[in-house]
Amino acid sequence: MGRFEGKVVVITGVTRPGIGEATAAQMVAEGARVVICGRGVEGGQAIERQLNGIAAQNGKGDSALFVPCDVAEFDQVQTVFDKTVARFGKVDILFNNAGIGSFGETPDVPIEEFKRMFEVDVYGTFYCCKLAIPLMRKVGGGVIVNNASISGIAADNGLHAYNAAKAAVINYTRALAVDHGKDNIRANAVCPGFVVAHNTQIMLEPQYAHIADRIKARIPLGRLGAAVDIANVVCFLASDQSAFMTGATIVVDGGMTISTALPDIRSAFS
Repeated sequence: MGRFEGKVVVITGVTRPGIGEATAAQMVAEGARVVICGRGVEGGQAIERQLNGIAAQNGKGDSALFVPCDVAEFDQVQTVFDKTVARFGKVDILFNNAGIGSFGETPDVPIEEFKRMFEVDVYGTFYCCKLAIPLMRKVGGGVIVNNASISGIAADNGLHAYNAAKAAVINYTRALAVDHGKDNIRANAVCPGFVVAHNTQIMLEPQYAHIADRIKARIPLGRLGAAVDIANVVCFLASDQSAFMTGATIVVDGGMTISTALPDIRSAFS
């Protein structure tokens, strides 16, 4: 029996290959019924078919449902949870995966762009938790995993809006853990490092190899992350294997943030 047998999971931001899609595939393979959502209808429907194909290989019927949704719109998020309950009867696990990025220094970023960052990354996470927690209470508890970032624990060049939003997600996760431990609801955050997915695939193109090499030079494990690297940790956090973990911020970055980035200066003192 898989770790997620009998569990119903909602995952946001699943319309293209990436962390959400890899997590959904692993959970379905381990027995979950999964509702995925996002703004890209064709991509979401394609992933729904993919997930139901995985379920069929395990002798199960339809185990996945795609619902179009912009998580920045509360009414659309409400529809996701209404359809989840109508189809599968409950919610056990929520993975807030949806998120967007923004480049630019503070004077140059349009106000609406900064607001949109928070509406998707922070408000969307809040909306989903607001609707999921009462449903989790009804079944005696549940698990929330929020996708933050190493950019929420340290600053980047030209990513101030993303840095601020992901830092908010991390501390909001801690607040969820404090408030809802009494409900047997656990909340943890995963902080990916540089992961190759749909929005970063460009880094694998030859003209950007020099940038990818600079990033890999900062990573002790010497490679860029893959979506499955993060999915494995999300599944651990969502499962009973992490039953005594809540309010944690789990960094999955190949070691990128453990160093001060000071170059090797030993030769100067030898």
